[in-house]
Amino acid sequence: MVFLVISLGMGFFAVSLITDGKVISYRIKNEVVSIFPKDVIDDVLSEAVINAGDIDYVVFLGKPFSYFERLISLHIFFFPSCFLNFVY
Repeated sequence: MVFLVISLGMGFFAVSLITDGKVISYRIKNEVVSIFPKDVIDDVLSEAVINAGDIDYVVFLGKPFSYFERLISLHIFFFPSCFLNFVY
């Protein structure tokens, strides 16, 4: 089983990839998160040489609803200039 673990805090975020109980790859950034950390997730996946389709579970640590609520309210405030942050 392959787990992608995302931990989102007020001033940091961490992404790790776990396979069979072992941490394969991880990244930690100490900065205020204004957009979803898709570049860090891509870095973790490329380092572990795993495609996004190979992930079995995505796990959020912390309070993901408060993070997404803060993220959405921030983007609503700056709409329409922030629309491209939602396009992958």
